[in-house]
Amino acid sequence: MKIAILGCSYSNWWDANIFNESVPALIAKDNANITMYDASIGGSGNNSLYLRVKNIEKNFGSLDKVIVQLTTINRSSIMLSKKAIKELGNWKKQHNYHYIDGTTPYWIMLTQGKLKSDDFRKQWETLFPLNSSLDYLHSYNKTFDPYFQTQQQIDLLNYKYGKENVLFYSWLKENKKLIELPSNYIGSVQEHFGIKMNKFKIDNEYHFNNHGHSAVYRWLKPSINKLLANGDKYVYNDT
Repeated sequence: MKIAILGCSYSNWWDANIFNESVPALIAKDNANITMYDASIGGSGNNSLYLRVKNIEKNFGSLDKVIVQLTTINRSSIMLSKKAIKELGNWKKQHNYHYIDGTTPYWIMLTQGKLKSDDFRKQWETLFPLNSSLDYLHSYNKTFDPYFQTQQQIDLLNYKYGKENVLFYSWLKENKKLIELPSNYIGSVQEHFGIKMNKFKIDNEYHFNNHGHSAVYRWLKPSINKLLANGDKYVYNDT
């Protein structure tokens, strides 16, 4: 069974330096009969979810199940070339766990945080004028468009794979007035853990250490087990 997990730096191992201990790696370890494709990439936006499953299927064939960690709204992923579909990043493998090493030559992740980095700004300025980009991002994040792009990606993945084969969750609380969250959305890490998030965070953005990733996996595990079991339906896990 081929499983993809899509997310941002919250699900990825890089920020906390916890390779083999992140949520995607723990899922792979706990389910030796599956092949896990970890497309959680730091800085990536919700508008690139379908791009990532397209890349996996181009390189590894059809997927059976998809797990999606929705990220914050105020970011965007920009494809620089059609090559991104096939060559999204450098895939590596450890046992049944495939992951991208962080190199993404044909697409770029635009976030407010990245635009504060001198190295990123130098890279960005080779493609786009910096000041107008900052103005655009500031204005864009005040519109409804980022929410609707997220809605499109949610609906598209559910349509392509079927709700019974997709599981959604978020790291931070979603704006339920602006996004119609589907029945296979089980909640957010923020809502589930509340102030306990402070125990696991490594920075003010609430990236977690290895103990936090283990706790998130324990919360997700009942829903993941239902996802992997043919014919089972999702049940919102509010305990």
